[in-house]
Amino acid sequence: MRKIHLIEGYSKIAAGEVIERPASVVKELLENALDAEADQIFITIENAGKNLIQIQDNGKGINEDDMEIAFQSHTSSKIKSADELDNLHTLGFRGEALASIAAISQIEIISHPAHQDYGKKLEIFEGKIKNNEQCGAPVGTTIKVANLFFNLPVRKKFMRSNRVELGHITDVLTRYSLAYPKVHFKLIHNSIVIINSPAWSDQNNVEGKNNLDPYKYAIQTIYGKNVSSNLIPIHFNDGNIKLNGFIGSPEISRSDKSAASLFVNKRLVTNNKISQLIINSYKDYLMRNRFPFYIIYIDVPPNKVDFNIHPSKKTVKFEDESKFFVDLQIIINDLIIGGFKQYHTKMNEEGKQKSNKDETIIDYWTLSNPKIIKPDLSPTPPLIMNSTKSIKSARSQYSQDKKTHKTTQSHFKIGDNTSKPFKPSLNSVKDKKNSLISSQSKSSTIKPKINVTQLPPLNILNSGIQAGKNYLIFQNDEELVLIDQHAAHERINYEKVQEIYNSKTIPIQTLLVPLKMEVSPNETEFIKEAIPEMKTYGFEIEHFGRNTFIIRTIPVFINMQSNEALIKDMCMEILNLGKEHSFSEKRREILQFMGCHKSITAGDEIWSEEKIRNLIQQLDSCENPHACAHGRPVYIKIPFKELDKWFHRTT
Repeated sequence: MRKIHLIEGYSKIAAGEVIERPASVVKELLENALDAEADQIFITIENAGKNLIQIQDNGKGINEDDMEIAFQSHTSSKIKSADELDNLHTLGFRGEALASIAAISQIEIISHPAHQDYGKKLEIFEGKIKNNEQCGAPVGTTIKVANLFFNLPVRKKFMRSNRVELGHITDVLTRYSLAYPKVHFKLIHNSIVIINSPAWSDQNNVEGKNNLDPYKYAIQTIYGKNVSSNLIPIHFNDGNIKLNGFIGSPEISRSDKSAASLFVNKRLVTNNKISQLIINSYKDYLMRNRFPFYIIYIDVPPNKVDFNIHPSKKTVKFEDESKFFVDLQIIINDLIIGGFKQYHTKMNEEGKQKSNKDETIIDYWTLSNPKIIKPDLSPTPPLIMNSTKSIKSARSQYSQDKKTHKTTQSHFKIGDNTSKPFKPSLNSVKDKKNSLISSQSKSSTIKPKINVTQLPPLNILNSGIQAGKNYLIFQNDEELVLIDQHAAHERINYEKVQEIYNSKTIPIQTLLVPLKMEVSPNETEFIKEAIPEMKTYGFEIEHFGRNTFIIRTIPVFINMQSNEALIKDMCMEILNLGKEHSFSEKRREILQFMGCHKSITAGDEIWSEEKIRNLIQQLDSCENPHACAHGRPVYIKIPFKELDKWFHRTT
């Protein structure tokens, strides 16, 4: 066991306040326990960590002589000098955390190294030692942090609600459970077990021998079987970069990026470039505004990565980043594309699409595809990229592919003289007998085309009334009027939803088969507290045990025939809006979202004259028909005089 001492050249180490909220304390103490090689870490908190944070581990403990110095700034047992920063093998290295925590809380710490016959107890108040005595204790360390920010009322005032702070704590523990599957993690909040992730052992290896089995076990413990069974293992190792992990199938994609986990040398990090590389590789597999679920572990030599650039240690830089990211893009792109090919081949061979088509219960993570597909629970062998393949040659091929990639030319659609002219006024749409659309068949897939030689390819407008599948075109005596069909319908629905909500009696509909919704542990307590709030928006939710909830009712304006995943996606979006702030503060945004959900989207073709007339009349009846719920314009006007200028017809 290395002694704790003052770090030589500590001024070279990125310093800064490391304690922002209770989750910051949990993270720092959790990393200390992992560095002490503990395989059992139990965390007990009260009032979301504001009153008490207790972390008990069975690690190596702290030497009796080092207990006091451990709470001084810039002291550590992990490095002796700043020169060792390029060879880090531990999570911690700055020697700031304990001193920072002690300065803003009341601390009691008991530590018992295995080579000592007794433990040592310290009591610290505002950074000053008040008690130092020997005591009996199990091997390991137990530290209690009470009354966080008690001497910083401004900081204490700006802590968020319990459900928000608890969400941050559970998120920290969840991520480290994924990186250290052979450690038993447990989180208890107000005497209730929130997370219990037992350590993996050979007895857990029911899926066969695979070096990723411990991680698969941890993922299943945290996220459940549905997520675990929709993961594709990947592997790459060329001696310089080692990449392991799991990429999620499109069926478990998310509406935001927060569920993805990236670890570099077993440290949870955020790196926007790596995140974007992965998203780019998914672009042909995910719908718009969907983000991939993945858990990726990257290992590089310690001297090739720098964690000493930000106090949180979550931001990293790599040596020769330009080359590193080019190589990583090739590796990730090949692994993801190859992984999906392997995944779909297996699915087709085993006919899982057919065998699971009658499935009626899915969890929250299955959101992106109305068709529910569950792969075989037997292990998918990891996709292994041939490390003998030269990255240089792969890079050359990758660049060549980009050069030869063909883009699809979009078509500009205009009308011709074969369409019957339609001249409705925006101010008077009733009693018009002229047809809004021609008798073109709805089922027609071939649009009339104008043969041209020098101009771009030209298609006729859909019946002369809808352009680009996004805009409705009208005219009056002085101008053209272009209406954004989605913005128009969004405004109509927003005002309808607002009227219903203001009536205090939201009509609901009971689902014949309640929807089962599984969420991650860091969402559970928040949703339990939010159940009464969700009921005011028409969603009746019940806790079904652990991380499972049941949706029993939905607002009447949501189509009962909607895909189950869509209903749960909508429910979770509303919950997320109320997470960081109160639901009352986010009321307008929630109503906007609910109105937007039901609206005609850009790209929907409107063939019915009756539907178009009805849309315009409803818009005209709105309190504010000029802008959508988000403030975007519903329509624009183009004077004919302006058109004359464009065509140089001005005199």
